Amino acid sequence: ILKSLTLVREQVLTEKEKMNKVRALRLSLVAIFSVVLFEAVAGLLVNSLVILSDATHASFDLITTLILLVTTGWALRPPDDEHTYGHGKIESIGGLAGGIALIAVAALLIYEAGFRLIFGGVSPRPEPIGFVAVGYTLCVDIFRIGTLSRSAETGPAIKANLYHAIGDMGSTIVALIGFYLATVAGFPQGDTIGSLVLGILLVYASVGLMRSTGMELSDAIPMEIMSELRLRIASTDGVIECKGIKARKVGERYFVDATVVVSEHVGVTDAHETATRIESS
Repeated sequence: ILKSLTLVREQVLTEKEKMNKVRALRLSLVAIFSVVLFEAVAGLLVNSLVILSDATHASFDLITTLILLVTTGWALRPPDDEHTYGHGKIESIGGLAGGIALIAVAALLIYEAGFRLIFGGVSPRPEPIGFVAVGYTLCVDIFRIGTLSRSAETGPAIKANLYHAIGDMGSTIVALIGFYLATVAGFPQGDTIGSLVLGILLVYASVGLMRSTGMELSDAIPMEIMSELRLRIASTDGVIECKGIKARKVGERYFVDATVVVSEHVGVTDAHETATRIESS
C-alpha cells in the first residue's frame, strides 16, 4: 500500500529571537551609516582612493543592509493564501540583491584603481584624519561582527550581513595598509594597489553570496541532507520502502514530501502512527 505524507522540518524562532534578528540588522545599519560619512569625508580630505573605496563599499553595504532589513520583515510574516509555504524566499531574494550590489561596487573599484595605475593621479596626503577614519571603521566592523554573529543562525539575511561585515573588516585592513604605504612608507602606488586588491576581494565575496542564495531560490538541496532524509525515513519502524522524496527550503524551514510503502496488512491507524514517527525522527 502506498501512502503519501508531507513533513515539515523547521527551526522555530521565538518572538525574542525574531526581535533580536531585526535589532541586529538595525544596529548594523546605523553603524555602517556612520562609517560611510566618516570615511567619505576623510577620504576626500586626504585624497585617498583606498579610503574612498572603502567608503564606497560601505555605502553599497548600507543599501544592502537596508534591503535585508526590509525583506527580513516580510519573511517573518506567517503563511497566507498566496504564500502557502510562508514568505521565507523573500529573505533569500534580499541576500541575492546584496550579492549583486557587491559585484557592482567591485567593478567600480577595479575600474578606478586601474585608471590611476595607468594614467597616474595625485598621491594621498599623510593627514592623521585618514588613520583615525580607518581605525574607527575597524572598531565598527568588530562591533557589527559581534552583534550579527549572535543572531547568525536565525536566517540567511543575518548571515549575509555578517559576511558583509567580515568582508568590510578585511577591506578596511587593506585600506589601512594601502594608506600607510602611500603616506608613511613612501610607496605612492600602495593606495591604488590596495583599492585594486579590495575590488578583487569583493568579487570573490559577492560570487559566494550569490551562489548560496541562488541555490536556495532554485530549490536546490544539498545531497547530504537528502541522504539523511532518505536514511531516516527508510529506517523508521513500519516502513518497507521509500518510493520518492522531494524537498525544498523556505527560509529556515525544510518542506519534505515523501511516498512510503507499508505492509498491506497495516490499517489506517497504524499507517498514521508510522507517518507520525517519520515526522518526529
